Amino acid sequence: HTHTGRTHQIRVHMKHIGHPLFGDVRYYTKPHHVLDREIRKQLSCTHDTFFLHACALSFTHNKKTLHFTAPYPQYFAHIIETLRHKIQL
Repeated sequence: HTHTGRTHQIRVHMKHIGHPLFGDVRYYTKPHHVLDREIRKQLSCTHDTFFLHACALSFTHNKKTLHFTAPYPQYFAHIIETLRHKIQL
């Protein structure tokens, strides 16, 4: 469970369970960082960010459940398609 006010909680948790976020240079370990850099080079990736996106979010406000969805950013789609077709990990 995530708790409000805990800086970088998701990033730290993902690293702890062995699945650091692609592009997260603060919490990547060295072997992952080398792979990340190589993938970025092959993709000509210019985004200086890590790849984390909430496609759906729900919460209760005033006894009413609110639900929001958001599509992936366009550059996510480009990265995913490039990885599927050009890079074999």
